[in-house]
Amino acid sequence: MKILLGKVKHFWVEGVLDNTIRRAGLLELGKDTQPEAVENPWEAVLELPFEGTKAVASGKSISDVFDDVERSVLILGQPGSGKTTTLLTLVRELLMRAERNPAQPIPVVFHLSSWVDPKQSLDTWLVDELSDKYQIPKKIGKDWLEHQRLLLLLDGLDEVKGEHRATEYRSLNPQQLVPALELDDGRVLTQSLAICEYLDDVHPSPPLLPADPFGRARVRAQAQIVACDIHPINNLRVLNYLTGTLAVSDDARLTWYRHWITTGFAAFEASLDAPETGAFCHGDAPSLADICLMPQVFNARRFDCDLSGYPKLLAIAGRCDAVPAFARAHPDQQPDAG
Repeated sequence: MKILLGKVKHFWVEGVLDNTIRRAGLLELGKDTQPEAVENPWEAVLELPFEGTKAVASGKSISDVFDDVERSVLILGQPGSGKTTTLLTLVRELLMRAERNPAQPIPVVFHLSSWVDPKQSLDTWLVDELSDKYQIPKKIGKDWLEHQRLLLLLDGLDEVKGEHRATEYRSLNPQQLVPALELDDGRVLTQSLAICEYLDDVHPSPPLLPADPFGRARVRAQAQIVACDIHPINNLRVLNYLTGTLAVSDDARLTWYRHWITTGFAAFEASLDAPETGAFCHGDAPSLADICLMPQVFNARRFDCDLSGYPKLLAIAGRCDAVPAFARAHPDQQPDAG
């Protein structure tokens, strides 16, 4: 156990954490507790009160927060917000406890990006990682896991392949991306804009595209500013490739994201300076352009992008927020939003 403790300390604390602090310094960041972000299994049988978000007291250590929530915590945050640094700060404090008290479990960091085989169980993957990354014989690693001698600390949750990459989904969409629309007869459509136009054709009221050729082309052009010029280079798989394969820093990744928001929204704002613009992107009813715009506005706000230079765009987004259909489609209202 002491050998494993030493390996964790040498690589994750002395190697990763200390080097990060030396390069960039360590800032005291504000933290919130968000109990609603993790599903409570008792909610299936009991109506539990909503606890809401609460600010963590300034100066309170992550290990104290860890103890307060019964040693089970999910660290959330935007790219570059310090999730991994916070996790490794917790690792350092837990290692100190284990050094003082041998009865304490050994904190071990596992990076989820290597869990790529959908047929491999988590237990088997953990044993393999102990063997591959920490040189712990598999028999011993399995015994330690079964007897709860290890405190598992998982990093890289953003890089875990989602359920849309499962084998069953691959049979629907070989590209393994979302969305895919399976029709009643078993045929499948992919790509967001193609699906939206199909739905507009089969359910023409309310229309997503204007009736006149110029109007239809204009709305499609606005939609494609988002769907073709912003989203493809700012989606999660691109961001993960930047920080994973290309080893780009979180700060650089955030700069990348904000750059393409800025260039794309500048173009979109310019497109709104036209007589065809009304209460919405085209006329006085939402269209395909508004449907594409709203998720990107949500993402831009989530990444703290400066949107002050786009007053027309933000005014339209505000009016979309008041439309019940947009409110129901908001990410926070979805079943998997936590």
